[in-house]
Amino acid sequence: MKKAPGLGIAIAVACAAIVLPAATNAADSASDPAASGNNDAGASQATHRPAQKRPAKRIAFRKYVACDTVSEVEPSRSCRLGDEKGAFFRSNLFNVRYHVCVRFPDRRSMCAKRQEAKRGELYVNRITSRMTGVHAVVWFVKGKRVGRYRFRVTR
Repeated sequence: MKKAPGLGIAIAVACAAIVLPAATNAADSASDPAASGNNDAGASQATHRPAQKRPAKRIAFRKYVACDTVSEVEPSRSCRLGDEKGAFFRSNLFNVRYHVCVRFPDRRSMCAKRQEAKRGELYVNRITSRMTGVHAVVWFVKGKRVGRYRFRVTR
């Protein structure tokens, strides 16, 4: 695990599989009035065109907080005080340089700047808070906020 210089936030890298976009299903032919055979003499015949299959929109960045720093952990909105907490980030489309900042319950902030993220790899920044209360994690790419995640630390 690499440690970010002087910030108290550590970074570790774990490989993650790239998720392919899911295809949408075609429209159900049972809802097609032309297929049912019910034609009124005075009604015009509507032609049915099946929905075109398009890939689902890819999300550029995956970011969340979890109560552990291993790559298989699920996102969480509440962690215990003794848990290892991590801010996870993955760029799905391209290599980027990102910043991650944590705002603590006492309103202080700590940031890890100029973090490199290669496309498709999952990165975790360890959150070393010993405070209870609501924390906010914010990620920036090219100076623009790309995500925010709030979580609570309890005893």
